[in-house]
Amino acid sequence: MTSTLLFLAAAPADVGPPVWTNFVLLGGMALIFWFLILGPQRKRMKEHQAKVAGLKKGDRVVTVATTRPETMLGDTAVAVHPDDDRYREVVGQRLRLPVIGRELPVIADAFVDARFGTGAVKVTPAHDPNDFACGQRHDLELIQVIGLDATMIPETCPEDFAGLDRYEARKLVVQKFDELGLLDKIDDNRVYLKDTARIPAGV
Repeated sequence: MTSTLLFLAAAPADVGPPVWTNFVLLGGMALIFWFLILGPQRKRMKEHQAKVAGLKKGDRVVTVATTRPETMLGDTAVAVHPDDDRYREVVGQRLRLPVIGRELPVIADAFVDARFGTGAVKVTPAHDPNDFACGQRHDLELIQVIGLDATMIPETCPEDFAGLDRYEARKLVVQKFDELGLLDKIDDNRVYLKDTARIPAGV
């Protein structure tokens, strides 16, 4: 069995074409970020906490945090740690992702750090290497929503987001959650990134 791999991240349009290529792998797929790492970079980003609603009336609401709200358009699951008693009763249930209405399974996976944030994380297999690995373990769909030019892909995004730069899409996702009364809070959060030859601006 062979699978053709496409890179599923994106670089800003103003720094030139990214170094992308295709690989043919035996027995499956892998997500690879092909950048020349130059050194550590500290960057302050906004961490947004948004609520994901249960499908049935009266079900609990699960809150997830992200510094990249635009990738929520490509979410295909919410993950919690298998030993986290706070979420034990919702594992195996389905949640509805506001803004786009997609149903997401709640899965248990040990890659989740139950001590960080709310202990529940959004899973976007097409745009994060850890999420990709989780998606492979749980057979999750890969939905690429950001193109190689760092704009939102019309074929996989709601009409309001189609063609937007990812930073504009980020603002619009936050705005829509806020309008729905589902934006919990926004915090400054220092994250550690890598400078790269092609993506000096980070993510």
